[in-house]
Parts: sequence; structure tokens; C-alpha cells
Amino acid sequence: MAKTAIIVLAAAAGVVLLFGGEIAEGFEITEFPVSTDSADQRQPDISGNVVVWVDTRPGETDIYGKNLSSNGEFPVGQSTASLSHNIAIDGDVVVWTDSRNQGPENSNDFDFYGYNISTNSEFVVWADGIQRPGIDVVGDLVVGVEYGGDSSYDIYGYDLSSQTRFPISTASGYQYQPVTNGDIVIWEDARTAQNVWDIYGFDLSTQSEFPICIVNESQQSPAIHGNIVVWTDWRRRIKPANEDVYGYDFNTNTEFLISTTDANPEFPAISGNIVVWADNRNGNDDYYGEGNWDIYGYDLTTNTEFPICTAPGFQGEPAISGNIVVWADNRNGNYDIYGATIPEPTSLILLGLGAVIFIRRK
Repeated sequence: MAKTAIIVLAAAAGVVLLFGGEIAEGFEITEFPVSTDSADQRQPDISGNVVVWVDTRPGETDIYGKNLSSNGEFPVGQSTASLSHNIAIDGDVVVWTDSRNQGPENSNDFDFYGYNISTNSEFVVWADGIQRPGIDVVGDLVVGVEYGGDSSYDIYGYDLSSQTRFPISTASGYQYQPVTNGDIVIWEDARTAQNVWDIYGFDLSTQSEFPICIVNESQQSPAIHGNIVVWTDWRRRIKPANEDVYGYDFNTNTEFLISTTDANPEFPAISGNIVVWADNRNGNDDYYGEGNWDIYGYDLTTNTEFPICTAPGFQGEPAISGNIVVWADNRNGNYDIYGATIPEPTSLILLGLGAVIFIRRK
């Protein structure tokens, strides 16, 4: 049963009065398994109550999904998805980069495919040209990476309703890992120097490109929700391989620091006011091997950090929608998908005359 804590603070004369209820102790996270098949499950994404991931149970890398409300698991088409961070879902639409059409002469080519969960139908997003891993979808907008020739990779968009493709950034050098909130497209960009990455954006309404972060060292792995962009940032580089998590608020045009744990945070994700990432503060830094990585979160409204999962082994590749976080997890020997529900934050009610009520549910 939920427990409600009520604290009334009377500001007058420095008096603090406490009334009623049981004070919630700690910050409880409710964890649950999403998929624990004996094969490997990696690269989850989530939209609402639906989780999708890359799955090796058929002997190749296909995509599966699960509705957390009905607890029903289902295959997403019969794809042959590449093993990279390249699957996305928004509402009923899932998109991914797909290697089914590769051959001896085009072993590095990928296509973009999609699947509509409500109609149980698979479709081609675009398959001409040379696509690279890296894709996102919001509403009718799909963004992805395409080879531009002369060792250049560009960002393109595709409108699912009009079935039209259009360029977003065709600058020199590499543009990778595009993400979007439907109005703005964000990506990591190496136009200024090889292997030095910046964060750029493109406003679809004004058709204008702009830099977000171009400081020294690299900024990578952007994520966006609403007016907030987050990314991993190497500018401090205290250790040979040290990153932080930074953010940028489009409403205030301000950059801010989120996490400086010196623990190599990777692949940040954001939904609402919650940012999540994986870091190795409790173990070694072998992210793609057998390192001990955990999932942490940060509440932008309270500026507080909290652990989400610190189980043994690897927990990484987090994704978040609302208050539900999912990630890849090898605590059982193979890679599974686990999830957690983050409790609602404390509510604050102003009563006037200096009195404030804080309500927190447990």
C-alpha cells in the first residue's frame, strides 16, 4: 500500500512543525525482469509501456518487443538487425538499421526498416544509398545516418506520412547518432577534426543548423527530450578515459553539469526531468567486456543523483520513458533486459503565509 508523508513547514519565527503521516524513508526503486530468455537481449528502447530490443534467440539478431501492461512478448517483423545501438520506438512505430540485404560486395551497407505494432506490418523506411547504424523516430519523423561519399557521413530525415527524405546536415566529416524530439534534430559531429566530436542541432521549423557544444575534447552520445539535451563530455579528462554528463536547456540557452563521478558515464538518456546513464564507479571500466557497470539517475528538478540498479555484473545501454527505465543486464551470465520504476518525486504545495506542504508517496 502507498504511504503518504506530509510535512508542514511554518516559516514564521523559524518554527518548523511536523504534522501527520509516516515520513518516507529512502528512495525506493521497483525493479523487474523484462526478458530473460537464454539467448542474449541487448539495446533496449522504450515508449510508454512498450519495450523493444535486439534478440539473438532465433540464431540471428532479430527484434522483439513486450507490452509491460499486458505482459505479452512479441516479435517485431523478422529483421536481421545489425549489432549496434540502432533501434528506436515511438508510440506504435519501431525503426532500426537492417543488414538483410548485405552481400559480398556490400557487407557494410544497411537499410532502414520500420514496423507498426498496431497494424502488425513491416515497411521499408529507406533503402537506397548506404545507410549506417544510428536511427531515431518521433511521430512521423525518422532521422538516420547516410554515407555521403569521400569518407563523409550525413544526417537525413524521412517523413513517414509523405514518404519523403530530406537532408538535415551534409557537412564535411562524420555526423553520427542523430536523435530528435520532433522539432529539433541533434547529433554528434566531427567536422572540425577527426575523432574530435561536437554536438550540433537543426531546427526543423526554421531549417537552421546551430552548434550546441563545441568545447575542447569530444562530446558524444546525445539524447533529447522536450527542451533538454544531454550528452557525454570529455572536457575534464581527469583520467585517460574519463567522461562527464552535461546538459543544455533550449528554454534558457544555458549549459549545465549533471554528473562528475569520474566513473565514465556512458549512453545517457532522458525523459521529462530524469536523466539516466551507466557508469563504472563500483568496478572496472571494461564496458564491452565483463566490467561492473551500474545504472544511475539524476532528477533535474531536485538536482539529486540516485542509484537505479547496482546488481553484480554489467548493466548498460539504458533507455527511459516516463518513470520506467530499461537496460541490458548480464547478472545471469547472458544478456537480459531488466527494468525499474522510479517513484514519483516529492510534491510541493504553497499554502501562503510562509507555509509549505511536502507530500511524498512511498
